[in-house]
Amino acid sequence: VIPLLIFSMFQFPQGFRFFMLAALMLGYEEYRRMMARRSLHFGPWRGLLVLALLMLPVILGSAWTSRAEFLPLTSISVKFWLAIFFIAAALQRVFYPDLENGLPRFTAELAGLFYIGLLGYHFISLDTLAYGPWWVMLVFWYAWSYDSGALFVGKSMGRRPFNPLSPSKTWEGFWG
Repeated sequence: VIPLLIFSMFQFPQGFRFFMLAALMLGYEEYRRMMARRSLHFGPWRGLLVLALLMLPVILGSAWTSRAEFLPLTSISVKFWLAIFFIAAALQRVFYPDLENGLPRFTAELAGLFYIGLLGYHFISLDTLAYGPWWVMLVFWYAWSYDSGALFVGKSMGRRPFNPLSPSKTWEGFWG
């Protein structure tokens, strides 16, 4: 997949950005499942929809803003979509109250959107800059180097678990 990803990054930037949106959505779903294992259950659709609506303007870029039928949507700010998210979440909490886990679940849902959405937005925005694919390659190179060092050091010398959510990760791997 990596050669195809790199090829699309340089030759088909829109395709690469949609691929990254799909990866972000998969990441959000994985995050949602991790929270469900901690008894913080929330549905995927509201978060996935907000994630897509926040990313589409930067993914489509000039193709989005140059089309007359999309002009009303381009004037809608990120604040609007976040307000829609909060209204939908509040309505769900009113109609389906959960006094024990309601606030922690909502906080987990919001934290996932901020974590994945904010990083994803900046990552996709990085690709739109001059020499954007090269900046993205630098980020990939850093992540691959960090993960490789963590894997090799963690597998060979890892003894102390890093976190109960990821039992195969160790402190030694972190420092590696």
